[in-house]
Amino acid sequence: MRYFVYFAFIFYSFQSWACDSKIIDQYQSPFGQFEIVNYSDYSLLKIRNRKYFFSKDKKCTFENAKVINMPIKSFALSSATYVYMFTTHNKLNLIKYFLGKNFLWTDQIDLSHLKDFSTEFPYEDFLRDQIGLFIVYSDILNDMKIKKLQNLKIPYIVIDDYLSDEPLQRAEWNIVFGFLIGNYKESLDLYKEITNSYKKIKVSNNKKVNVLIGNFQGAIWNSPGKLSYFGNLVRDAGGELIGTKDQRETVYLSRESFVGLNLKPDVWLTHNFWRSEDEIKRDKNYKVISAERIFNNTAKMSAKNHSNDFWQAGIARPDLMLKEYVEMIGNKEYLGNYWYKRIK
Repeated sequence: MRYFVYFAFIFYSFQSWACDSKIIDQYQSPFGQFEIVNYSDYSLLKIRNRKYFFSKDKKCTFENAKVINMPIKSFALSSATYVYMFTTHNKLNLIKYFLGKNFLWTDQIDLSHLKDFSTEFPYEDFLRDQIGLFIVYSDILNDMKIKKLQNLKIPYIVIDDYLSDEPLQRAEWNIVFGFLIGNYKESLDLYKEITNSYKKIKVSNNKKVNVLIGNFQGAIWNSPGKLSYFGNLVRDAGGELIGTKDQRETVYLSRESFVGLNLKPDVWLTHNFWRSEDEIKRDKNYKVISAERIFNNTAKMSAKNHSNDFWQAGIARPDLMLKEYVEMIGNKEYLGNYWYKRIK
């Protein structure tokens, strides 16, 4: 499905312009994810093979190109992982629409002004409210939706941050969101801070601690692959992810296959809704797992709807996440400052 999205953006290339094209500064992703070039009168954002033009105060027009006017005064968002930079820079008021509003963690932030929407996009509402930019991921797009967005001239860009499996690679998207909300230089400083912090915390240890991540969904065990975001976090915290495979995608195993692995984890990160050890004991599936230390990412999970800041701020700050992983995996004093809590 993603391929047609990429081809749909070929029209973003341009043939001529009527603006000052002197380069002021630029940022090129070392991971090859994106490039930002700021010119005197406009900016160019390249995301993989897609190009987006941003004109300041409607000064620039480009032949055969879609132009997004800056500053962007309102957004529609389709993923909780997009929200962190808006929170960090006190720009939550810019978010007008959110896909699945109930999934947003709101215990310490007010999002009452947000309008909810589903995967059936409210095109007419976007037009009526003059949404400045719709940020969407490719898995919920199709040919019909792209054509309608284009025909109605609703500005949108595609950001598939979930495809970035290295923690610092994922955090680099903070720069793009900072650029879009008008805090570009601050986002560069933040990413530098995250990178330096992550590298200082990262563990180089030949003796690996066995770490299990996952849970049963019915009779099926699911766990992140070793090459996934969480697999790489475990690696950098001095752990060895077990009960999974060398892939980035989620691994699914029948209960019989999982039991047959005879795993002996030192640490188990359950990644479900549990808050106490009693909840583990009530489910007979988990009698086959014996771990010395058990943690879950429910420290900032809402009791009302299970929305979780782990998927908002946690994913955007791998340096803070890695700090927790080192404490949990290294059997150090666990302070529980962020997203996990110890349940055994």
